[in-house]
Amino acid sequence: MCFKNKNRCLLVCDIDGTLYHPQDFHPGLKEFNDFILENQENIIFVLNSGRNLTDIALVAQNGPIIRPDWLITSVGTNIYSSFSPLSFDDEWIKQSEKPWPRDEIENVLKSCKNLEMQELEHQDPGKLAYYSTVSLGSILPTILSLVEPWKKEIKIISSFDYYLDIVPPWGGKGGAIKFLAQKLSIPFSQVIVAGDSGNDLDMLDNEFKSIVVSNYTPELEGFVKKGKAFCASKPAALGVLEGLAYYGLR
Repeated sequence: MCFKNKNRCLLVCDIDGTLYHPQDFHPGLKEFNDFILENQENIIFVLNSGRNLTDIALVAQNGPIIRPDWLITSVGTNIYSSFSPLSFDDEWIKQSEKPWPRDEIENVLKSCKNLEMQELEHQDPGKLAYYSTVSLGSILPTILSLVEPWKKEIKIISSFDYYLDIVPPWGGKGGAIKFLAQKLSIPFSQVIVAGDSGNDLDMLDNEFKSIVVSNYTPELEGFVKKGKAFCASKPAALGVLEGLAYYGLR
């Protein structure tokens, strides 16, 4: 499972639960940071998170996570080349703002009393973001029924049984990675992704080499059973390093 060429690999990691894991004092994060520093010529490091740019900066602009080369924010909504809000990728913005039934979905979901719109800073022309006031799994059938007329025009992304994001078909974490890989002329076979929760599924179950850390959430159980990803025996950054060794990068 090794890469044929270690040059120009794209390493894409989720943040919360995957690298940033304060409950256990970020296991393996120092070693991971050192690994990235030692391999900067060969590895392009990307953070891909449900967080917006400001919230990513809190944990990666000045640590504890090493500064990335690229940032994909808000579940694939925006791509940045630095922590400057002005560094957004124009081409991705144009693509992600193509017409999709955002207004129709927002209107029909107003009838779902157990969904609350997230704050304005978490909304985007290419994304609708909600909180669930009950177990999200318990109301997901109702949500799916409500959006049935547009099912081919949207992706539904859930995580932690609490967060719900609705994006167009080209959106999500996976679509943003494909765009960035093509922009940087990196084949998908040279892309490794690592995650731990439901909003990572869009990139984990894709055309890339995948790592699922051991502290993954129950939403990934079905995917893990498919055997399509390397499932680490260790949590957080330790698990990412374990996966990198499996794929021949360490």
